[in-house]
Amino acid sequence: MVLAGALSGIFGLLSAAFPAIIQDFIEERKERRKRNYLELEQALQKERAAAEQDVRERERTMALLAAEMRTTRETMVAAIEAGKVQTGVHWLDLFNGLIRPATAAMMVILLAMTTIVFTYGLAHSLAIGKIDAVQFGTLLWSSAGGDAMGAVIGYLFGYRGGVKLPSWLGKA
Repeated sequence: MVLAGALSGIFGLLSAAFPAIIQDFIEERKERRKRNYLELEQALQKERAAAEQDVRERERTMALLAAEMRTTRETMVAAIEAGKVQTGVHWLDLFNGLIRPATAAMMVILLAMTTIVFTYGLAHSLAIGKIDAVQFGTLLWSSAGGDAMGAVIGYLFGYRGGVKLPSWLGKA
């Protein structure tokens, strides 16, 4: 009986302490969850602040690019308009009008002469069997002459398109 009384006493002691132990366990879990929630909230706030900073930086960059583009456009328009101004001296206006076309014509003539000499050399190499037809075509059109012709034609058409663009848009 003594054993039964001792066991019931221990059981009574444990059953009296058990709700307090459970309550401490529950409170500890609540505190841990609260700390985790606060840590996650702080991490989210840091990420939000970084994202907002990134957005502000991008907006600032876009504003600078837009201002730079406006300035460049204004400068280019002013340069084109300044180039159209007549001096009033007939021969000087004619000379100014010939500088760009004469330079372009000289470059085209020099390019044509260089291309002719290069093509003749390639044709001669093809005729004596040093290269085959595939190599001939590859060398001819991938040469500096082919690239230069592409660049000149691209520039001429691009420039003309850019000059005529306002009239195409009805803003002339």
